Amino acid sequence: MIVFVTNDQKNNLFSASVQTEADSLDMAYMDAYGEPRIDQTGSIPYTDHLNAPQTFVIAGGPQYAYVRSGMPISFALQLAMDPEAKGKAAGWGIEMKARIAAAMTTLRTNPTPNVPNTSRFTV
Repeated sequence: MIVFVTNDQKNNLFSASVQTEADSLDMAYMDAYGEPRIDQTGSIPYTDHLNAPQTFVIAGGPQYAYVRSGMPISFALQLAMDPEAKGKAAGWGIEMKARIAAAMTTLRTNPTPNVPNTSRFTV
């Protein structure tokens, strides 16, 4: 699975969005064993403006998203509301990528499903 994390800033609103792309083997695993979910809330590690490791908590969870069909997901903070908005948004994206990787690793512990052999030809 490929995970794309995009960080952005517009008008002092710092955001991160996460999108995934599954290959045929990952799709076969999800078809055979179910699509995993990740929680978008909870404890999120990040690096502050002094490059010191910190943690913040997103309350109200769990808020689950499926790793393929539930994408894209996003998180944003306004700099006026939180001086660490940039680091927290970036940390959230990194943490979601790690959670997706962990969910896919767990899924891949199942027996390998049959994957159809497909060839693409440009004509």
